[in-house]
Amino acid sequence: MASKRNHYLLSTEAWTEEELNAEINEYGFGGASVGDTMRRNEAEDEITWRRDKGYLGMTPQEIEDDLIDLGKIDKRYLIS
Repeated sequence: MASKRNHYLLSTEAWTEEELNAEINEYGFGGASVGDTMRRNEAEDEITWRRDKGYLGMTPQEIEDDLIDLGKIDKRYLIS
């Protein structure tokens, strides 16, 4: 059986839209630590950035590819 990836080991830029929304929607269940609040804020920031830039519905890899194609970044930031 394949193991589920632990997205908490990745930066929020590498999280899928599903992972970002889950982090926001599940915030505070069972109590919230400072780390939980920071992750929720980062997830909200990433969703807002993707929405503002037209990247909602795209995978992190597709976003990175587009940014490279547009010349907005010159090297990859996602870990393969």
